[in-house]
Order: sequence, then structure tokens, then C-alpha cells
Amino acid sequence: ADAAICLRQLFPSTVVTCGGFSKKSRSLTLPEWLIDYKKDFKQFTEKNILDDRSITGEEEGKKKCSDSTEKKLIKVLEGHQDNSVDLICLGPLTNVANWLRVPTTENLMAKKLKEIWIMGGNDVAENANVHRPEFNFKQDPSAANEVLTNSKIADKIRVVTEQISSPKNAPDGLFEFMKTKHGAGNGILSKVVHRWPEEIFFDPVCVFSYSNPGHIELRKVSFRIDPESGLLSSGKGDGKAQTNDHTVDFVTYVPIEGKNGLTSWINEAIEKDELQEQNDATS
Repeated sequence: ADAAICLRQLFPSTVVTCGGFSKKSRSLTLPEWLIDYKKDFKQFTEKNILDDRSITGEEEGKKKCSDSTEKKLIKVLEGHQDNSVDLICLGPLTNVANWLRVPTTENLMAKKLKEIWIMGGNDVAENANVHRPEFNFKQDPSAANEVLTNSKIADKIRVVTEQISSPKNAPDGLFEFMKTKHGAGNGILSKVVHRWPEEIFFDPVCVFSYSNPGHIELRKVSFRIDPESGLLSSGKGDGKAQTNDHTVDFVTYVPIEGKNGLTSWINEAIEKDELQEQNDATS
């Protein structure tokens, strides 16, 4: 729900039709930090009186996402030209894997999709020293495996890993600066950034990368994925290992500061949101 709210503000023309799982491949216990965050966000939405145009109730969301996501996808894809639709995935890849399991939908996706941006996975560089799977991939590792190793869409995939999108990449003082700068704002984005300044990372980094391809760096990376855990590792590239190795584009650099960086992009979006809020209030 929080991603849907912010996506609407970052891309006003975007219609967020559905979020969440249609069904899970397996059930995992949610970590305490996510449970606490959900409670915190619920209190935030109640305090700021966000109406149902911005956030969909849990039961309504479940109803919308039950079995209609594939039908909605097909309708969108059939209404567009080949290689013209971009798909942004900010959570576990359950729905995407379910779509790809249907041959006709898989072929339609391969034909109509231009790019698939995925927020998830871990860095596979030799010096990364990562030994645990990223949260989204861990929630449904079999789905992550099916999507990333599907040869029909491999050339369309762009992976934004946990390490490249982490708040750990923030320069000293950034969060306090953002919190102070947007403390008096009345728009949704101002309130979200003031309450959780660290949330300009992860999902927003993926959306920033998608909308600013000229300011980031991409590199084709050979990798392997553990279908049981979702952990990515480096592909060996030798003849013996070819059947287990796969290659897709990984984002390897995202600017944080400067006029072309993430922070400036967020600030510009917030300023536009504030202006719209003021116009709505006077109209």
C-alpha cells in the first residue's frame, strides 16, 4: 500500500491496479521489523486521513488480487504495441511467476514487455561477501528462480539489488536533512519522507533507476540462484556450469547526490506534490 501511494505521486499517470500476492508458493513468518512497520504505517495513514483513493483496505486488496491480476495484465498488454510496456516489480515475484506459467501469457509478456525492473536480489560480485538472500526473493524463492531464469524475458530484466539500493549508501546527514527539509509539507510524499526519511531508498531507488536510465550504470552479470533460498551467487561461466548460469542486467551504480541524483529527483517530486496539494486546497 505504501508503494502504491508513492508511485501514484511519483507517476501521476500510472494506474496501480493491484498489489500483493495472488497466492504464495510457500508461507514464511514475517520479520518483526515488517510487522512493526505495517503497524506504524497504519497509524500514519489514519492520522493523516488518507482516503481510499490513496490506499486500498486489506480485504478489498485481497479481493482485487485474488485471481484477476492475470486478466488485468493481459488487457493492458493486448492494448499496447510490441516492446512498449514496462513492468516494475517492488515485491516478491509471485504474481509474475504465476503469469509466466501460462504459455499464452508468457508469450504475450515476451512480445509486449520492453523492460522488467526488479527490486530484489543480492550483489553477486566476488567482494560483496553476501551470505543471505534479499527479503523479496526470500519470501518466494521459487518464483524468483522462475522469473530470473526464464529465457524468453531475460533480455528485458533489470535487477536493482538490496546492496545497490540500501540506505547504507546514504551520505552522512542525508536523512536528517530530508526530515528537516520536508517537515512542514502537507503532501503525502512530504509526510512519508519526514516520518521515514530512510524510505527514499530501496523501492524509490528502483523507480529512480527506471525513470533515469541515463544517470545509472547497468552491467550484464552471470549469476546462479538457489531456488530454495533465493540467494544469488556468481556464475562461473565455464562449459561445465553453463546449464546453471544465467545472465541479466544488474544496476551497478546509482547517483545519490548532485542534480542528477536520487535526492534531487525525490525533492523535485515532493515539490510537485506540494504544489498539487496547494492547488487542490484552493480549488
